[in-house]
Amino acid sequence: IIITLVSLFTNGLHTGIDFTGGTLMEVKFNQPVTTQQVQDAINKTHVVVKQTSLLPIAYAQKIADPTATPAASTNGLQEAESNPDLSNTVVQPTENNGFVLRMKHINNDTRQKLLDQFKVINNNQDVQELRFETIGPTIGATLKTNAFKSLAVAALFIILFITYAFRKVPKTLNPWRFGIVAVVSLIHDWI
Repeated sequence: IIITLVSLFTNGLHTGIDFTGGTLMEVKFNQPVTTQQVQDAINKTHVVVKQTSLLPIAYAQKIADPTATPAASTNGLQEAESNPDLSNTVVQPTENNGFVLRMKHINNDTRQKLLDQFKVINNNQDVQELRFETIGPTIGATLKTNAFKSLAVAALFIILFITYAFRKVPKTLNPWRFGIVAVVSLIHDWI
């Protein structure tokens, strides 16, 4: 348990697209296609502008040339849309020649480029796009905060309910302990 807790606090939780923001795309091919073929098509679409500085792009440009005005696309989300990083795209096969792709936020131009690349590996036949969902990082952060608040409220109500249910036990057994131990064991099972 101690190792798990240390790992949890040092590495954090690996949350999905719903919490971090990103794009989920589900496609279906007319013929059998391998995961490697899909990954290769993504890599052909992949265009990354590597940033050597840890500074935001607009600030780094200003330091490099103080007289230059930053480009209009220096906003973080706009930068991600114009230079999508598809290197960490997760490709999961589904049934009937389908694939689910989880990636960082992309715009419609990149989406169309991906579909064009998929059309090439599908013998120039259109690929059926079953789902395309994009969640911004702000919505994801709000969702994460609300999820943790909901968990805390649920744990509190579990403790209160168990305390109420065991209210007639002798005072030496304190019903509050039952509720707290129940929530601690629930957290233990979750870890």
